[in-house]
Amino acid sequence: MMVQDQKEVIFTIEEKRRAATAVILFAVYAIVIVIPIWVRTTSVYRADIPYSEIEDLYDSSVRVNIGFSVKLLPSTSASQVKREVEKLMDTSSDRAKLLVTISTTYNILTAQESAQLKESSSLFDFDDDILSRHQNDRSMPSFIICVDSSYDIARDFPGKSRVIMGDGRVAYILCHPSDAKTTASLIAPTIAEVFYGRSRLSTLFQAVQGEAHQQVRHHRLQDSQVPEALPTSAEYELIFTLVIPEGHHASWNIGNVLETYFHSLTSKLEPFANFTVKAQILYDVDLSSNPRRYLGKDNDTSDDYYYYDPEVLPHLLRDVESRLTSLTTNAATLHIITFIPRSSYTPSYVLTDTKHSRSPTNSVLIPRWGALLIHNINDSSIPLMVDSQTDIDSFLHHLRILLGLPDWRVGSGHWQMAAPRRHPVADWELDYLLLHRAVENVATATATLRTLCRLLGEIPYMVISEDIGARIKRALSASKETINHLEAGSFHRAAEQSHIAVANAEKAFFDPSVLAMLYFPNDQKYAIYVPLFLPAGFPILGSIYAVYKWYRMKSTSE
Repeated sequence: MMVQDQKEVIFTIEEKRRAATAVILFAVYAIVIVIPIWVRTTSVYRADIPYSEIEDLYDSSVRVNIGFSVKLLPSTSASQVKREVEKLMDTSSDRAKLLVTISTTYNILTAQESAQLKESSSLFDFDDDILSRHQNDRSMPSFIICVDSSYDIARDFPGKSRVIMGDGRVAYILCHPSDAKTTASLIAPTIAEVFYGRSRLSTLFQAVQGEAHQQVRHHRLQDSQVPEALPTSAEYELIFTLVIPEGHHASWNIGNVLETYFHSLTSKLEPFANFTVKAQILYDVDLSSNPRRYLGKDNDTSDDYYYYDPEVLPHLLRDVESRLTSLTTNAATLHIITFIPRSSYTPSYVLTDTKHSRSPTNSVLIPRWGALLIHNINDSSIPLMVDSQTDIDSFLHHLRILLGLPDWRVGSGHWQMAAPRRHPVADWELDYLLLHRAVENVATATATLRTLCRLLGEIPYMVISEDIGARIKRALSASKETINHLEAGSFHRAAEQSHIAVANAEKAFFDPSVLAMLYFPNDQKYAIYVPLFLPAGFPILGSIYAVYKWYRMKSTSE
């Protein structure tokens, strides 16, 4: 009996030893293999994002360098003009994050250049000669040439205009060689406000950066040189629509007009944006309200006409706009509508004030949307002959404003735009557009990247795919390239890189996977897995504790 009892005790110890070993191996297996696999399969993949670089780029200043060359009249003191211009060009009020440096050289006109100005019969022919010699030369700096009031070409300065902007990168200033202060007072604003638009550039950058939005918006509304342009986009769709409320067939020469004027224009604007031009005719579509009638004097019906209030006219496009929805696109759309009034409401005019002054273009600008032009046809023969050749000036006038160009062409204070010879948009105006677009895009891209990185940092359980990471890095690299080109004064390359930067930044920000609602927060993940692991975890922990007690009792008994 004593031998059997001893064997039974030995068997029990071996069994406990094997059980303890199994518990330890299972615990090691759970800790070394099971838990790491669970952590790996439930962890959120996040591509490497350069958070610090993006934050540094957002906080850094954008430097813009602009080069000018001023050609002064003989016997003019270049040093005195330079001092006066520098006083007027004080940039201490510029935003700290947008620093514009203007590098201006002052030279006296050579004898040959002075002779050419004196012998020229027309300032516009002289400007054409300069433009032909520097055609497509992007490296050519902007010039300001002083013209003596005694020259024959001085008569080309209309009215009170003292500055004429050429079609190239040249501005002509009417001045007197002995009056350095007046000369400087014309040079400084021509450089600051006309060539690169300092005030608009500053408020534009400020608005994109999200500072004092209400103040900027108020400034935009009050400033006539800052029009309500189209939304920023790398692609625009320009749609010309002829609206005929009566079902009469019409013959419209819009094809010839587009080929003659707009093909060269859109080609020149390719560095700024891509344009797709379309045309359509809408029949049996009318405005939402009929025009009012104005009765002529002394009951003379021949003086009667119909008129639209320019403030009300944009709201009458509801029926027309509903027919335009078939041409919706992802590109920003610009509508130029030519409306043919009914024969019973002909002629119809757009009035500019309560004194029944007629609009010279008989049209109205619709901010950020397009323009509406009233085209009267006195001939009632069928088909209607619609000649848009007479409306081309109105088309170009509204297109320039919607693109964001100041309306210098009609004259503004001392400034007057030279009559267009080759393109409705001058070379210096293209530089103006590219500079403003590059600054706006780089500010938008950096602000978008910063917002996205803050969002990703605040939501650690959101997946960051390699595609999003690559887009963020491309946007960051293109933003740096844009800033470098702006500092070098290369606006064409800066605009090109800025389009890449803002496109990648917005695609990354609006990626469908960047949505917090698609992912479980950590607390919800734990709420799912804790009920699963606790039933299995308690027995393991209890077994480990029992093994620990057994080994401790064994060591004590020994």
